[in-house]
This record gives sequence, C-alpha cells and structure tokens, in this order.
Amino acid sequence: MAGRNQDITKQYEALNERFGNGDIDRRTFLSCIGLMAMAAGAVTTSSALLSRAARAATDQVRFDSYGGFSGAAFRKFALDPFTAKTGIKVAEGSYGSPDEMVSKVQAEGFGIYNFFWSSQLTAIWRVRKLGIGTEIDESKVPQMKNLVQKFVTLHREKLGAGKMTSVPFSLSGATMAYNTTKIDKAEVEAKGFKILLDPKYKSGIVGDRAYNARVWVAALQTDQDPNNIKDLDAVWDAIRQARLNSLKFWGSTAEQVKLWTEGEAYLGDAWYVPFYNMRKGGLPIAGYKNPQTLYVTPGGVVALKGSPMDAYYELLDILLKPEVMLNWSLASGNLPLLDPTKVEFPAEVQAIPGFDKTGTMDGFLWTDPEYWGTNADMFSKQTQRILAGA
Repeated sequence: MAGRNQDITKQYEALNERFGNGDIDRRTFLSCIGLMAMAAGAVTTSSALLSRAARAATDQVRFDSYGGFSGAAFRKFALDPFTAKTGIKVAEGSYGSPDEMVSKVQAEGFGIYNFFWSSQLTAIWRVRKLGIGTEIDESKVPQMKNLVQKFVTLHREKLGAGKMTSVPFSLSGATMAYNTTKIDKAEVEAKGFKILLDPKYKSGIVGDRAYNARVWVAALQTDQDPNNIKDLDAVWDAIRQARLNSLKFWGSTAEQVKLWTEGEAYLGDAWYVPFYNMRKGGLPIAGYKNPQTLYVTPGGVVALKGSPMDAYYELLDILLKPEVMLNWSLASGNLPLLDPTKVEFPAEVQAIPGFDKTGTMDGFLWTDPEYWGTNADMFSKQTQRILAGA
C-alpha cells in the first residue's frame, strides 16, 4: 500500500505542476484529483490529496446575485476587497430569481457554482432539502454576533435544520407603492391591498408576476394568513381578478423601474430596492402604511456543496464588518441585518424601507420556508396558468 500511495503522490505532484504552468484548466485538475483519490484506496491519503488540491485550485470562486444596484454595490464593497486581500478572483453571475439559481445548480452540477446571495427563504430551504449546500462552521464567522439574532436563528433552525448553510446579512422586501400625485393616502389606508382590485385604477396598476408575490398578495386580499392559506380557491379567484384589473405584471427590476419612472405605473407592489432608489431619485411615491406591511426577506449568502470554505469565511469576514454593511446598504437600498441596538445606524440607513430601531422585527412578516417550499411547485404552476389566461 505504501508504494501505491507514493505513486499517487508523484502523480499528484506532476499534475499540480501542469496545473501551475497553465497546461490544464481547474476543472480538469480537480477531476483528475478525484480519480486519483479514489484510486489511492486509502481514506487518509485521499483526504490529504483532496485538501491539497482544493488549496492549490482556489485561484477563482464564483459568486451569483441579482445584479443591478445590489450586485454593483456588493462588488464594490465586498468582492473587490476580497480579491485584493486574498488574490482570489471572483467570477460573477446573475439570475432572475433564487429558485432559478437552485435549478441551475441542479442541472449543471457542482464545480461551476460556489456562493450565491439569496433573499428568497424558500430557495435556501431547497438547498438543504436537496443536499446541495455545505455546512457552515459558525465559529469561523464571529461577526454573526452583531446580526439580528432572530434571523440567525431562522437561518439555522428553519432553513438549516440546526446546521447553517447560509449566513444572513441583508433585509429586503416588498411594499404596496402608490404615486402621491394620483392617489390619495386616505384611500390607500382605507382599502389596503384590496385597492389593487379596484377597476378605476386599472390603467396604472402593476405588480410582480412571480408566483410568491401574487399568491401572498391574494391571500392578504382575501383576509387570510399567507403562511397558512385555508381557501385556495379564493386566492386563485383574486389572482384572476388582478390579471383582468392590471396594466401589467413585470418580470424584472429593470422593467418595474421603467414602468414607474415613465409614468405608466402609479399603483402596485414594489420591491424595496427599486422603491427606495426611485424615491431617492425624486419620484413622488409612498408605501402603504409602513413599507414592511407586505413582507420582508432576510437573505443570506449560501455556500454550495464542494465550495472552498476558507474563501467563503474570508468573504464573510469582509462583508459582515459593520462599516462595509452600512456602506453597501446606502449604495444598494437593502438594509443590513445588523442589530441596531449593537451597531449605530446613520440616519440615511434608517430611512431605508424595513428599518426597525428595536432590532426585534416584531410585526414584520416573512414567508415560512417550509410551508412555501412544500407548496412552491403547485403555487407556481397554478399562478402561471391563471396569468396566461386560464
């Protein structure tokens, strides 16, 4: 056995030299290492080879996000400093929704994707259920002590079944927005979300076409708990009515912003980040009551199976610094999940939708990941059928 392991070690050294010289790419290198490790037939030698391979091959990692305002800010305040500190390059990707990201990983396999930012709790829940995440060593993320602990617990218990596969850092969400020059605040307050079904505003009502937004809003319009819907027929009827009573359902942040800034939209559900940035840019829009009245999404950075975890911890060490999170927040319009009783928030950050000075997040709503994860396929298919005219 000793002679066999020596042969494997020599093969590894030769392969490592070829990789270092650029004769083979990273994927080929790792594939060969995996075959060599299996051929070694000894757990200790295989583990050592794989560990050495991982260290040698971590010249680049991949990070996926929504792009746009948030992605640009993330690159400036986290990814570029990460590369400057570690020398590890970051290949960036983007997706339409976190569910789409999870589907990409399932379809294309491991080795392509490493880390991604998901504001959608059901997507993180799916990562655990599918077994495509990596367990996080919380002792290597000491700055989690500054975060809102309610959401740390949520990511650990509800999303990870006691073991974290994602570290929370951002708070986004949706509100019902309206143009204050076209619609009176008193009417919005009196009708609540049912105003989105009022035919007199049909020419300017828009909304997110994603199934989770449409089902959630319809549940509220039918006076139901969105995390425990009892009358689904009422929900489907409300979505049908909304389809007939809306100008358009948008499919991207860019499309949402275009509709509002060009004056076509004046009432509808809107994500916090574009809402915040449009309002900051001078658009006369307001949120129903407080912007958190629809739902919030306490997102996190997910580590996928097979990813270089030392790089993950280095990235989080930069990202979770309070000054980095606050600067990222101002640039993007997302709130940092820092506990305001532990970290001082500038007034400009406190003005971002969803801020809670108590740090308790009492009264805020978010999706129950298990309920929505379990029903996602059925919710999605039926919503898309209705939006297509069924």
